[in-house]
Formats: sequence, structure tokens, C-alpha cells
Amino acid sequence: MIIFVMWVLRFRIGFFLLLESAPDSVLISKSDEVTRSWERYYFAGYVLSTMGNGDFQPNGMTAFRELATSSGYPASGTPVCRVQYE
Repeated sequence: MIIFVMWVLRFRIGFFLLLESAPDSVLISKSDEVTRSWERYYFAGYVLSTMGNGDFQPNGMTAFRELATSSGYPASGTPVCRVQYE
């Protein structure tokens, strides 16, 4: 179980660091304001587990939209690998 938690944390922190590289990478959906660091951390975790609830959105830059869209694939495959490993 510890290995699984470490995988998830590494995915989340890695995705968060990518979002931190550009402060305007994530916007608040209702007001188009730039998010703070803790909101980008929340966005990274939320997008890894689902595709989000619409509170935040990646900025219009293509790279961040693609990152947000594809970030769920490794995290969704990790539980399958864990089940097969045990």
C-alpha cells in the first residue's frame, strides 16, 4: 500500500511542479483569475483522480490543456498495475 501511495504522491507533485512553472497555467473558471499555488496543487490532485468539477480550468495555452487532459492516464493505470502486481 505504501508503494501505491508513493506513486500517487509522485504523480501529483510532478504535475503540480509542471503547473508551477507558469503562474498563469490554471485559471478560476468563473472569473478567469490566476490561481494561487495551493489552488494549483488542488487542481493537480483533482485532475489526476477525475477530470475535475469545473472550478478551475487550464489556461488557453495548448500545452497546459494537453497536460490536464493526459494527466489522468498514468494515475488511472496505476491501480490496475497494483492489483495485477499483488
